[in-house]
Amino acid sequence: MRQYASIQCGVAFAAIVLLGTVAAAQPGPVQTNNAETEIARLGDPKPGPVSLRAQLQALAARGGFQVDGIELIGDEAAGPRLKDTTEQLRHLLQRYSYVMLLDDTGKPREIRIVAKRRPRTRTSERTPGRHAIKTTRRGVHHQVTAKLVGPNDAMRRVSLIVDTGATAIVLPESMMGPLGFEDAMLKKGFSNTANGKVGVKRGTLRSVMVGDVEARDVLVSFIADDRVGGTRLLGMSFLNRFRFSIDDTKNELTLLVR
Repeated sequence: MRQYASIQCGVAFAAIVLLGTVAAAQPGPVQTNNAETEIARLGDPKPGPVSLRAQLQALAARGGFQVDGIELIGDEAAGPRLKDTTEQLRHLLQRYSYVMLLDDTGKPREIRIVAKRRPRTRTSERTPGRHAIKTTRRGVHHQVTAKLVGPNDAMRRVSLIVDTGATAIVLPESMMGPLGFEDAMLKKGFSNTANGKVGVKRGTLRSVMVGDVEARDVLVSFIADDRVGGTRLLGMSFLNRFRFSIDDTKNELTLLVR
């Protein structure tokens, strides 16, 4: 089974051992307290009401797969029961961003819940629906081409590694000028990484387009070139605008725009 490794704030020099998502600390397997009770209730022709979290725990215990990030599930009520477990999970997690890995038979073997999806208040409405974007591989990671637009409409096309462990899009400082940023436009700060604390300069991209899907006013972090090693990351400041999934078999990033 592949594992996820995390790059805090997307710093590329952290040890990366996983695909799709990256996290410095490996979360433990989903807790299944009272899972047998929940399975029994869900199997009852007239089950009583259960929470979404309990329903996911029961499905994980019954299907023998792992769910990371279960603590991000809110107090929503349980969803409807479907015959196909994979489709049921997709339905139950439609309000969340997540990564689902399937085994050779098409059954779930691991799910990582990343975040609750934000309302699409700043996302382009020209591209509603589900968009499957082909990725290329850089080792175990997925990479996509993105069009970045900075202040004064300065534009660059770049290749970005999809990294759900990064809170923002991460770029080397050498790209500040080509994207139209000046020091006065950026807020300086620090980020804790696997290799210690590093300085960052934070700003806002006017827009980011991947495939034909666009998000506006997207947070970006610039880090010294010698600290990122040329790696550029597509982080959660873009991904969290959508419900998204990564298909390791098809090499696809799917973004659902509503």
